Amino acid sequence: MIETVRKEEISRSYLNAVCAIKGISMENQDHDDDGLDVILKKIITLGNGSRFNALMSVQLKSTSSDYTEYADYYSYPLKKKNYDDLLRPATVKSFLFLLILPENENDWLAQSIEQLIIRKCMFWIDMEGFPNRENTSSVTVKIPKANVVTPEALVAILEGIAEDVVQ
Repeated sequence: MIETVRKEEISRSYLNAVCAIKGISMENQDHDDDGLDVILKKIITLGNGSRFNALMSVQLKSTSSDYTEYADYYSYPLKKKNYDDLLRPATVKSFLFLLILPENENDWLAQSIEQLIIRKCMFWIDMEGFPNRENTSSVTVKIPKANVVTPEALVAILEGIAEDVVQ
């Protein structure tokens, strides 16, 4: 299996584990011509007691070297096609999730009978409202370090999506 495919599989496993903790369903998209790899969904109970099916689509990326770290964010060169896919209007809100792995692939994962560790971290960005770009090959996006993909963050995003639709 080539390295890029292995990284993609690790990113799916990482996200699946984070989703499972909060009962968020993760559906892989077999045909991702639109650049979207998974759909996340959860039934959210709103403040008024009503229940809402909240969905979000995610484009997964994984890298061990193709990024630059700054104090508050990571700079990542996203292929122009993927950038455009995320900006396309849709009925389901789209996000970019980036898993940053250590450079040495031997450090990507550690396992013992006590724990399974995927090293480094996954971050998210909502690109709604980003401008169209004329670049032909890639567009650099800045992903805030504060946007860590955690179980709580995913629930908060899905709750926000539900509240926005209901309003």
